Amino acid sequence: MTFTPANWNIAQTVVVTGVDDALVDGNQAYSVILGMALSSDANFAGQTPSPVSVVNQDNDAAGFTLTPTSPLVTTESGGTATFNVVLNTQPLASVTIPLLSSNPLEGALGQTFLTFTAANWNIAQSVIVTGGR
Repeated sequence: MTFTPANWNIAQTVVVTGVDDALVDGNQAYSVILGMALSSDANFAGQTPSPVSVVNQDNDAAGFTLTPTSPLVTTESGGTATFNVVLNTQPLASVTIPLLSSNPLEGALGQTFLTFTAANWNIAQSVIVTGGR
C-alpha cells in the first residue's frame, strides 16, 4: 500500500482469501502482518501497524463416499457386485474400515478391511461381494 499527501485519508482495501485444504482441522486463526512503514516523513517512518487477526473457517467434514449407492445384486451361482469407498477429507492418521457380511452364506467379501492414509485418502478402493453358492 502506498499513501501520499493526495490520498492519505482514503482507506485502501486489503483482500484476504482463505486457502482450502482437505483436512478436518477446525477453524484456523492466523494474522496478516503489516510491515514497517517506509517514508521520508519522520512521523511515519519506521512505524508498524498492528497485525490483523483472521480466522479461516474450516469447510471439511470427515465422512465416506460409497458408489454406487443403489442396492447391489449378486447371484447364488457366485455372481459378484462391486462398490467403491473413498474418504471425503484427508485424514490426520490412517483410517482402517473393517468389512463384514451380515450373512456370509449369502454374500462373501474378498477382503476383511480397507485402509486409507494421507497418501491415498482420495483414491477409491473397491470392495467385491460374491454371492453364496
